[in-house]
Amino acid sequence: MGAGLAATSPVFSIVVPVYQVEEYLACCLDSILAQTYGDLEVICVNDGSTDASREILAAYAGRDSRIRIIDQENRGLSAARNTGIKAARGAYLMFVDSDDSIQGNTCSTLKSAFEDSGAEVVTFGAEVHSDEDIDPWTVIYLSPRDVFYPRFEPALLFEERSQPYVWRTALTRDFLIRTDLLFDETLRFGEDAVFHFLAYPQSRGTLLLSDKLYNYRALRSGSLMAERKGLLFQKIRDHYQIIQRIVSGWDRLGFLGEYGTGFYEWMVGFIVQDTAAQTPEDQAVLLKELGGILTPYLARRELRKLKLMRSTRWILRVILAAPGASAPRIRWSLWEYYRKSCLKKQ
Repeated sequence: MGAGLAATSPVFSIVVPVYQVEEYLACCLDSILAQTYGDLEVICVNDGSTDASREILAAYAGRDSRIRIIDQENRGLSAARNTGIKAARGAYLMFVDSDDSIQGNTCSTLKSAFEDSGAEVVTFGAEVHSDEDIDPWTVIYLSPRDVFYPRFEPALLFEERSQPYVWRTALTRDFLIRTDLLFDETLRFGEDAVFHFLAYPQSRGTLLLSDKLYNYRALRSGSLMAERKGLLFQKIRDHYQIIQRIVSGWDRLGFLGEYGTGFYEWMVGFIVQDTAAQTPEDQAVLLKELGGILTPYLARRELRKLKLMRSTRWILRVILAAPGASAPRIRWSLWEYYRKSCLKKQ
């Protein structure tokens, strides 16, 4: 991203990663170009599409000068978003996946929200559309309440409906420059969660909006999420990689010491149920991997310093001891935690 804004810079930069979406792309672009607030640029990053997506982009760019096309070899969603961030000139930046769309008042609502609140980050709601049964969890977490956090509090991450999905979050360009925040291009899954875990604690003002400004097309056939559905063992390992990126990022930025209690409580709840559903042999493999991830940041003796629930402290001890523990011991510990902590919440 450049050091300053040119006099002709737009107010909004909307980053649209494009890859093999010829069936949905026109609907996406139409929704952006029809905004009631039109001072915007649409940065379409063509990530090596081999279908008609590039031709559709060219046709739209020929009709509307607000569309900018950037072509690159296929490098993945995070790389495409990073390319868009670096090219952005607007005061505010948001992301729209190219198989989704936005409401006509999205930009006008967000502009008012940023100006009225002084927020650096605004996270909003979304409508969910699917040809299949919609997961109630998705609808719930895409329905935040109206609340402003003038500074970071762990509740923003661990109690509010503030994640996942980065396309429901807009940010000021100044914030992105100040934090040098980009997506982790080494992650194939879960990059949105890592982005939010690094963005919210660094924000000097975060606004949650109940307005449903985005239209999310859930589980499009051929999408990455659709491909991963049902592959539980690999999904768990992907979750462990998300944890590794978050814990290393929080350690680097100094958040782990101050907010570690909330993180570890969240982390254990995030992984235990799926891990407990694996075979004893797979559980042992998985928790040894997780123990290797956590050990550089959390020694067993340091658990005493954290104000954790007893069950969380117990399962963390099991995870840190996993490299030397037997598979039956690991399995019993996981199910005890799940029975005492998870089942009580259902």
